[in-house]
Amino acid sequence: MDSISSVTGTNGCNLNSSLKGSDLPELFSKLGLGKYTDIFQQQEIDLQTFLTLTDQDLKELGITTFGARRKMLLAISELNKNRRKLFEPPIRSSFLEGGASGRLSRQFHADMASVSGRW
Repeated sequence: MDSISSVTGTNGCNLNSSLKGSDLPELFSKLGLGKYTDIFQQQEIDLQTFLTLTDQDLKELGITTFGARRKMLLAISELNKNRRKLFEPPIRSSFLEGGASGRLSRQFHADMASVSGRW
């Protein structure tokens, strides 16, 4: 993951404009959590690893305050959501137009009924 662009947290603050590699200190600064940067550097946790952390992981790292953990978990969620959007293929609506999805569904049910002998 080289870049995540324009992610806005649930509190409305822009989490980052272009976090790259291990810009965890920048992210923490924007979240008002700069004092936790040293913990993550000591444990060799970069941005990519940060995005995989759970609440339990944060507790094990020594992030004991609920507010700090909540902010981190919300940031992880938002950044992962944005990352998924970058890699999801766009849905072609023209493929679904014209009733194709309805015909496929009926055909599938007819095939299943004939195979199962329950028509």
